[in-house]
Order: sequence, then structure tokens, then C-alpha cells
Amino acid sequence: MARVVPRARGCYSRWFSTIDTEEFKCMLLVDGCFLHSRFVPSRAAPAPVNDDITVDRDIVFLLENQLPFFVLVEVQKLIRADAEDSYSVVVDNVLGRIQALVRLNEYSAVTVPRPTTPPCHLLHLLYMYFRPTALPLNDAPAPAIPRTRSAVAAAPPPSSQPAPIPLLPLGNNRGAAANGNGAANEAIPPPPPGAPVRQTRWRAATYYHTAGVRFMARKVGSGDGEARSILDVGRRGDWLHIPVLAIDNNTFRMLRNMVALEQNSPQLRSSHVTAYCLFMSQLASTKEDVELLVAKGVIVHLLHSADDVAANLAGLCDGVVLDAYDRHLCYLRAEHAALEEVCRDGWKKSKAWLRHTKCNNYLMGLAVLAGAGLFFCTVEQSVFAALSYFQEKK
Repeated sequence: MARVVPRARGCYSRWFSTIDTEEFKCMLLVDGCFLHSRFVPSRAAPAPVNDDITVDRDIVFLLENQLPFFVLVEVQKLIRADAEDSYSVVVDNVLGRIQALVRLNEYSAVTVPRPTTPPCHLLHLLYMYFRPTALPLNDAPAPAIPRTRSAVAAAPPPSSQPAPIPLLPLGNNRGAAANGNGAANEAIPPPPPGAPVRQTRWRAATYYHTAGVRFMARKVGSGDGEARSILDVGRRGDWLHIPVLAIDNNTFRMLRNMVALEQNSPQLRSSHVTAYCLFMSQLASTKEDVELLVAKGVIVHLLHSADDVAANLAGLCDGVVLDAYDRHLCYLRAEHAALEEVCRDGWKKSKAWLRHTKCNNYLMGLAVLAGAGLFFCTVEQSVFAALSYFQEKK
């Protein structure tokens, strides 16, 4: 273990520099053996299966609790000195555990091959399962971990970082009105001809619903037509297809820590999890929005109330910034622009109003059709009566 101490010290914050070498080495060994016992089974001590929730919460999800992955590989070498490829043994077992986790919660059905570039830590491996289908799965450089144990707390505020390109602040969305009267849903004038489309915040789900956008829940799976992960949001005409998001107490912790990973690792060259969290936090920031998405099957939650879901979603991206003009970072920009066009279409708004208020069930729809038919018959009768009158007068 002593041979990895210098490399491991570079992965921790300055606070750990006060720990002497022996104590630091002991910490790595204890933490590494604990993680190894949970993820790499052996004949003498198979990996436990009854502590999944605790392990997922405290080891896999939390960025500040991560241990450099090469420490796990070193522990495997100490246990099995005759092993030919310790890295493959460790990474395959960890991938199997994480894959079972994301598929059990229906977060992702992606199959991640063994990375040729060693991952940084367990959260980095989890992050590999969250990628939109449109983006290729490649071996991006592993994120540096100079602040593994305190990345979230020690990272400088995003607002203090230089911003040579326009940045979109992702603030709290609780104040956005769902009925279209708030600043979040104000009418946005179209850009001048030839000007780039201005990136704005997403509107509330209730506003989109009123404007004629229809929501369709999309199951996460490996079958035809199914989403490969919760990030596979797509639009077909006026329909917005959103993968089902199953929410429990660990969902927000997982998403927030992956957002922190992206914010602290610019070499990942991607912010698709941040873009998805921005989308969900602004789409469902109020109780009414959450209730609408629950009714449509987009959100399935185990929390106390819709208010709790809305509060947690609205706070997903507090204090985070995103480059709104980089299509590699904001992968949903095309969907956002298309939905803005739908919101500006007065005819579609009128049809949506008729569908929601006058045709919200089959009987009312038939009554409206019968009334429309009767109206056209009356108009036709009046036209023929007028023509007959003028012909007789001649």
C-alpha cells in the first residue's frame, strides 16, 4: 500500500496533508478493504447483499466519500498476489453491482463495457451509465480528484469562475408560477431573423400542458422504443417523451453528486446530467407540476407528498452554472427551442384549450362535435335560403 501513498495524496484536499504517512496509509488500507469486501466477493467472504441501501447512499453516491479506484486495485493485488489482472477483477465486479443498482431503480439500461482508461472512483463508474443515447459512449479522461473527500465543500462557487462565454444560471425555481403569470412563463419574443436562438429557462409542465404540449411517459429498458436511461428525453411533434423517473430518498442525492462531479471535472467535456437536472428542476418545480407529471406517469415517487418532490427537484441545480450555447453540454437545447415554437403557436393553444376544457372526456367531445355539425348545417341552410331568395327576386 505504501507505493500508492504519494499518488493517493494528490487526490485529497490539503486538510489531509496534516496526516502522517503511516496514518494515511492505514486509512487507505481500511477504506480499501471495506470497499473490496462489499464489491469483490471471495470464497471465504461473499459480498453482502443485505446492505445495498446503506452502501449505495454512503459509498457510491456521495462524491465527498469517494476512494481512488486504484486503491481498490492495490487491495486486490495484496489479497491475490498471483492474480494476472487485478484491475479487470475489481472493475468487473463493481460494474456488475452498479448495473444491478441502476436497473433495479430503472435509472438506466445501458451496458457499460470495461473502461480501457481506469475510472477515477465509484461515482465515476456510476456516471458512465447516465448518457443520452444520442451521445456515443467513449472513454473520456477520468475526472481528476484533487478534492475527493471534500469536493463539494471545497470547490469554489461557480459564480467566481471566469465565464468567457454566456452562462445560464440554474437557480431555485420555487417562485415560478405554474399558471403562466410568473416570470418563468412570460411570453418570450422571437429572436430577430438570422440571430441565434436565445437560450431561456424551461417553462413549467402546467404551462406546456396549457400551450398544447402533450407528455408521454417512456419506460426505461432495452426493448424497442424504450429509453436507455432517464436522460433520453425526446420530442415528436407536440408530444414530449420523458423517461419515467422513479424517485426515492436516494434519487436526489445521486443526481446532485453527479452534477457536482461534472462541475468539478471540466475534462469530462460533458454536462448532460446537469442539463437533465436543469430540465426536471424547472419543469416540475411546483406541486401542480409534479401532480400533472405523476398523472401522466412521468414521475413515480415514494416521498411523503408532491410538495416534497417539487422542493427537492427545484433545488437540484442551486448554485450551478451551465453553458447554454454549447450543444455538447446542453444536449436538450433543440427540444427546448422546438417547445418554444409550440408555445408561440396561437392555433395550437386554442386547440389545447378546447381539448382541456370542452373535450376532456368522450361524452363532451361527442357533444362538441354534434354542436359543430349542427352549427355548420344551420349556416348551410342560411346560405341556401339566401341564394334562393335572390334567385326568385331576379
